[in-house]
Amino acid sequence: MSLSRSATGLQKFATLPIFGKEISRDLIGRLHARDLITTRPRSPRRGAPYTFVTTEQFLAAFDLQSLRDLPDREQLEDAGVVSERHLSS
Repeated sequence: MSLSRSATGLQKFATLPIFGKEISRDLIGRLHARDLITTRPRSPRRGAPYTFVTTEQFLAAFDLQSLRDLPDREQLEDAGVVSERHLSS
């Protein structure tokens, strides 16, 4: 599953590779403990991954009106926050 922005402004992600990187359970736990993400119902099929979404607290914490205000991958690269080398390794 990749990052996506839904019409409701919730961003879904799971403990799957994002830009080729695994998201650790520790990071998920810390985000959840700070109410920056919450869980959504899992698919009833066996082995379905957990689904997490960002919260209103996430938007407030980063002074965002919506997830559309988040920088895209190219903007992150241009700002030097991430590099193609880090994303592809």
